[in-house]
Amino acid sequence: MTINRYERGGVPTKSQSDYIKLLIDNEDKFVEKVKEVYKNGSINDNTYEKIMSTNIENKISKEDIQKMYRKVINNSLQSKPNIYNGYKTFDLDLVENIISYISSKVNNLSITSLNKYLWFIDILSFNQRGVSITGLTYQKQQYGPTIIEQKYKEISLLDDKYTRNDYEDESGTKTIIISNKNFDLSKLKDSEIEIINKIIKLLKNKKVTDISNMSHEEEGWKKTKKFEEISFEYAMDLSIIK
Repeated sequence: MTINRYERGGVPTKSQSDYIKLLIDNEDKFVEKVKEVYKNGSINDNTYEKIMSTNIENKISKEDIQKMYRKVINNSLQSKPNIYNGYKTFDLDLVENIISYISSKVNNLSITSLNKYLWFIDILSFNQRGVSITGLTYQKQQYGPTIIEQKYKEISLLDDKYTRNDYEDESGTKTIIISNKNFDLSKLKDSEIEIINKIIKLLKNKKVTDISNMSHEEEGWKKTKKFEEISFEYAMDLSIIK
């Protein structure tokens, strides 16, 4: 009714104007009013639910979303040291910094290739040191080893150390990881950095399909059933370093 009056040339009173401004500027007051008019039947269920769901979405901050991603990732990937995580406790902060470092050295690092970089780094570390670096667990997928439960998707959405860029080309949607170049490798030993650099050197000039094919040559991928976790026991005989 108020809007109809305005459309017919009516001018709001100062009290009406002040109240409208209050509802625009004060989200809590707006929600309070929505609940009031819903209770007295002035708006229907669909309108009420639409307004309230939008309000909730607006209140979820970027920081809240990042915290949610971290919680999901940690809950999924934390487990006691075993043969499937290379006898290493998962460390998300370390993984983020390693990803940032890799993407600072590799142009157009695809999310598909990133899975292979991390896997090769961990199995080479297990081969040489008897323990992985990241504590990640991998499973066999069609195009090679990937982080279990596709948690690389949530990991790629973290935005402190790197950013995710999705784009379209003639073959479909592509996702690359771009380093923010603020990585910190202080948690890593010199021997671990050396292993990471070795894998970067081996893979950085190769195409995504070539890296995927290389992972298919490893016993861990060959002898594991599709979707099952890949044991680090297969790291004892690596094709990548022959």
